[in-house]
Amino acid sequence: MKTQIKRGILSVGAALALTGTPFGYAQGFINLDFESANIVPVPGDPFGSVQFGPAFPGWTAFYNSSPLSSTTPVLYNNQFLGTSTLGLLDQNVSLSISNRTALLQGGTGPSSPSVALAQTGLVPSDSLSVKFMARTLRPDQFGTAETFVVSMNGQSLPYVTLQNFGGLRLYGVDVSAFAGQTAELRFTQLSGPTFFDNMSLDNISFSTVAVPEPGTWTLLGLGGALCWCATRWRRK
Repeated sequence: MKTQIKRGILSVGAALALTGTPFGYAQGFINLDFESANIVPVPGDPFGSVQFGPAFPGWTAFYNSSPLSSTTPVLYNNQFLGTSTLGLLDQNVSLSISNRTALLQGGTGPSSPSVALAQTGLVPSDSLSVKFMARTLRPDQFGTAETFVVSMNGQSLPYVTLQNFGGLRLYGVDVSAFAGQTAELRFTQLSGPTFFDNMSLDNISFSTVAVPEPGTWTLLGLGGALCWCATRWRRK
């Protein structure tokens, strides 16, 4: 009996060693607000860059399809307009959203790589959507559509603006098809002469509240505008 118990303990121990989590349970998403950042300066860097790994625990980053190593320099409280790069901002920078904010910066050159930030984890079984806050240049300053992409397991997902705070927006994405699954959530900022944009990203969360389809949201907004116009006309 004791021998069987010992074998059982060894089997559990081997499972933990292989999976890194009890009984092989998948890890949930972490550091979705980027508050777990540890600032490790890159020695001798003239721009005050920091090491990617400590600054973005739980996350993986890519320039096109090339992953960044833990020690790859990323910007800190700085930006190079027109250059593809990843950065981290604190509350003292105008582009930031809260105490710590990720910055995905697109480049303007024809060969500039896209910049992506990704994390793989277990999507909560009751999740219907992912909500996040972002600040971009194009919609409000240039009157054109955003150029970032949200995807899960490589599948691009449409997003809708749930609230607009004057440049800062709350977005929603339907992820109900991935509920209860281990999946990669990825945010990508495209680059190129016609795609120039910066994306400040923060406060990512899974939600049990569904978001409307983009077309439905447009119709709801149009209906609200018509009701507002009708009310004003009656008052006159």
